[in-house]
Order: sequence, then C-alpha cells, then structure tokens
Amino acid sequence: MNERDALRALAADLPHAGDDAAVVGETVITTDMLHERTDFPPGTTRYTAGWRAVGASLSDVAATGASASAAVAVYADAAFDRETLERFVAGAVDVCEAVDAEYVGGDLDEHAEFTTATTAIGEVTDAGPVTRDGASSGDALCVTGEWGRSAAALRLFKTGDETAVERANELFRFTPRVADGLALSGSATAMMDSSDGLARSCHQLAEASAVGIKLDRGTVPVHPAVEEVAGGADERFELAAHFGEDFELLCAVPESELAAAREACPAGLTRIGRVVEEPEDGARVAADGEPLPDRGYTHGDEQERRTLAAVLTRSLALPRCGPYVACAALATAPSSPAPHRTASHLTPPQPRRPVSALLRRVDSLARRSSAAMRPRRRAPPQMKRAGRRAIGGTRSRLPARSRRRASRGCARRRASPSREGA
Repeated sequence: MNERDALRALAADLPHAGDDAAVVGETVITTDMLHERTDFPPGTTRYTAGWRAVGASLSDVAATGASASAAVAVYADAAFDRETLERFVAGAVDVCEAVDAEYVGGDLDEHAEFTTATTAIGEVTDAGPVTRDGASSGDALCVTGEWGRSAAALRLFKTGDETAVERANELFRFTPRVADGLALSGSATAMMDSSDGLARSCHQLAEASAVGIKLDRGTVPVHPAVEEVAGGADERFELAAHFGEDFELLCAVPESELAAAREACPAGLTRIGRVVEEPEDGARVAADGEPLPDRGYTHGDEQERRTLAAVLTRSLALPRCGPYVACAALATAPSSPAPHRTASHLTPPQPRRPVSALLRRVDSLARRSSAAMRPRRRAPPQMKRAGRRAIGGTRSRLPARSRRRASRGCARRRASPSREGA
C-alpha cells in the first residue's frame, strides 16, 4: 500500500486525512519526515537540509492560507557532530525567519541514517482555512512561482562538480509560499502545495473537489535552471510537471478575482488552465487535449522492492545457494530505481509482480538450490556386496531376478568352510 492508498483507508476515521495540514480551532498544524537516502542527495549540506526540512512543513501551512508561527524538528543521525548539527539548526532558523516564523527547538536522537521530522504551526485568517475540495467548474487553475528547480538541482548534484553542487544547494533552498498563501486566502476556492509534482497535484485537487482539469502545457512557468539541464521541450515539461519537490502552490481562483490575486502574490501567480465539470468518462486531468498521466512522487511505491531486498539478504545466509537464489530472484523483479526519487517521477509505472508472488518464487528457488547443492550420501559398504541385502529393514531395490541370484550366491558362501578355519 502506498501513501495515497493508506490515506484512503484512513478516511473513515480521519475524514480530513490527506489535507496539507490539520486545523484545530484557529491553529494549523502539520508534520513531515525526511530521510537522507530519499530526500538529501550526496552533496546536500546540513544547512540546506535544515532549511529544506523545516521549509517543507512551512509550505503545508502556506497551502491552507494561514500565517506561519513556529516550527520544531527532530534531528537523528548515527553520531552527533557539533558543526553539522549547528549548520542544520542555522538552516532551520533562517527558513523560519524568511516567512516571519520562529524556530523554537526540537529533539535529538540516534538513527542509522540521517533523518529529520519537522512540525510547523500557524494561524488561520478571518477568511478561514483553504482546503483542496472547494474548486468549481469555471475557476481558473493557477500556480505560484516557477517549476522544476528541484529536478534541475538533482541533475547538478549528480555531476559532482563543486560549483554545480553549490548551485544545487541554492536551488534546494526554496522559499515557502506563506505570503502568497495569505494573499490567496480570501479568493482561492481550493489550494495545495506541490510536493508530489504538478501533474499529481492536479489529480489530487481534481479528485478532492470532484472536478476535471484542463491544462495548457505552454503556460506552465518553468524555472530557468531547467533550461540548463533539459534536453528539449518534452524533457523540460517532464521535469517541471512530474518530478515534484518544488513546494509551489496550486490553486483554483474564480475568474472575477483572478486579477486582484495576481497583484497580491509576491512570487507571481500564473494561470495554467481551468477547472471543468468532472468527466463521466475519459481523463480527469488533460493537458493540451491529451490525458496527463498521474505521475509524481508517492511514498510507498518502492515497498515491494524493499521487501524483496530483505528476502534476498536472508537468502544469502542459506548454505551454498544464496548467490543463485539472488540472481534468479532479481531476474524476476523490476529494475532497481535510481536513488532520490528519480525513477518514480521520470518513468511511467511498470507492471510488477505482487510481492507475494516474488516471495513464493524466492522460497521455491531457495529450496531447489539447497537440494541441488547438498552433497550426495555415499552408499555404505554393505550395499556394495553382490547380494545388495536389505539394510536396516529397507528392502533392496534390485529386480526380483537379481535378488534371487544374489541369495543363492550368499547361501553357497554360508555352506562353504571359512578361510580362517581352512
């Protein structure tokens, strides 16, 4: 089960599960968790990690149209280093100051990999919180800022070049759109942040509001850094629409209030499409008349691969058969994803065997390999005698005619005098 399936399963007990933040009275509260393996590519500084981790929670506050008040964070690592810890806190403090909030502390813990969990709180305005489920047919579909900066940053991180990595860290330090969320709080009918990507966010907003969306690809504002790494127009749109982690706002605004909303947003507000009636059949979200795939980042999509990896690790402990099991099982599994979210963003979903089928396959191979590699038992000396007599109550498997001949031979030997007595 991935994150979206889990949220649907929780909907009966938690009707607001899936919103960017919870609203308790006048207070908005949200929490996030980020891991080094999936969220911080090699080269990410601790200052950038602190900024980005806390910024992700502040972005959720912004998506409700609330002001940001404060944030806390859990910092966990295999060991504590004073300099890296101080740099993390410095990044957390600076991103809070950028949106007129305060970083007020948190917790420290030990963990096998660098992991941080952040919580941010805010206050709703007199207009009330903005949710995902209020869009209506006829609204303009709009976004703040520019898209694709995180995708461009990842490409730069991968180069390993010192200058490129420094630029990538700058791109990773986004400004949470709290001021824009406040500006839109009185006019937006629905709003959310885009941590899972523009395309997936469009699908999520359309599903929550029970509407359809028509997108104009050419109007999506793309970050200039994407131009430096993209190979053409198609890749440019791919990085801007499907990668995610840009933490911009996606919103629906009535046509009558669009001009005023544009003037009020400090990061800029761009119309990229319109909200339409929910289609009875066909694509819920379309771009230039073609269905827009629901691709982006979803937690849990790699769970089957992780489970398989654990089984393969266990199989390596089996006597003499681990490598054979591993190779055969990997041949039945989907290809491994590139780290840091690139595979699920940039490639279409591939058909996969259910993990239960893969587990059965691995166990079957383990048993067969173990049996094949087990040394054969040597026949005991008694079995080498001409008679092949029964041993330990087990009848000989020689044909009946051969057994009769062997019995007559044994009888003649018993009737003859022994060599020792001769």
